[in-house]
Amino acid sequence: MAEKVEIEGTNMRTDGSWTMFSTVRTGGGDIAFDPDVKAGSVFKMRLRNAMQGEPHDVFSDTVTWDDGEHGRKTLATEVIDGTQFTIDALSTDGATRFTGTLFISD
Repeated sequence: MAEKVEIEGTNMRTDGSWTMFSTVRTGGGDIAFDPDVKAGSVFKMRLRNAMQGEPHDVFSDTVTWDDGEHGRKTLATEVIDGTQFTIDALSTDGATRFTGTLFISD
């Protein structure tokens, strides 16, 4: 069964570069996101390794919600149980906030 976590990202960069959030989450299996409020008409998200001592590598593909597009999308599949990760997000039109539900299934 998927764990549902309501998340919010604020103070996103407005210069078109990735904002790397610091909240660490732990999970495994499939990880998906369903945005309620997208930060911009084109909104992108990816997952990054948050383990101490690791190089903080991005381990998921970049997932994009285009203009007018809504709904849940899978960020990563078959994530090793216990993986600690953070979220990176990018807005193409300068919006600084997003909200939604993160689904983590083991």
